[in-house]
Amino acid sequence: MISRRAFLGGSTFGSLALLGVGGHYAWQTGRIQLGPADLPEATLPPVPGVTRDGQPVPGFASADRDARVLLLNFWASWCPYCRSEHDVLMKLSQNPRLKLVGIVSDDRESHVAQYLREHGNPYAALSMDHQKVVIRAMRQRGLPTTMLVPPGTKRVAFRHVGPLSEPIIAPAIAGALQPNAVG
Repeated sequence: MISRRAFLGGSTFGSLALLGVGGHYAWQTGRIQLGPADLPEATLPPVPGVTRDGQPVPGFASADRDARVLLLNFWASWCPYCRSEHDVLMKLSQNPRLKLVGIVSDDRESHVAQYLREHGNPYAALSMDHQKVVIRAMRQRGLPTTMLVPPGTKRVAFRHVGPLSEPIIAPAIAGALQPNAVG
């Protein structure tokens, strides 16, 4: 007969091992987020028909980083919460120290172009992530999601899932604009 101590010790070890294997799988597949996300090396095509100031908007390219704070906004034109944050994004797009990049998920290019024509385009770059390359690498879950990446780094310094508001994003932007900000 097995002792109570041996049974409890064995079942605890087995449970921890199973949790470890399951946790590793969930982390690898992006089902849970353990640790910070980094901006991947990726290039996505632009959304056809989308312009800003009369010029075609380029697609997302991680190699096109500059000295500005990068704000990545994951959204879709059908998402009511994404629509509710649009005015905040339009205001943020006026800040010359920020580069607002849109990554569209699970939408149609024609719907995205029409929505931005009707409501204004805050994005300096915009792409549909059909293969979910950036979405998976950034461990993005839920729409809308906004991530802030300070200049000179690939590390996400701020992540917000849900509609943006100025009180939510302002402190993160202020911190990223500091000369010695590190993500």
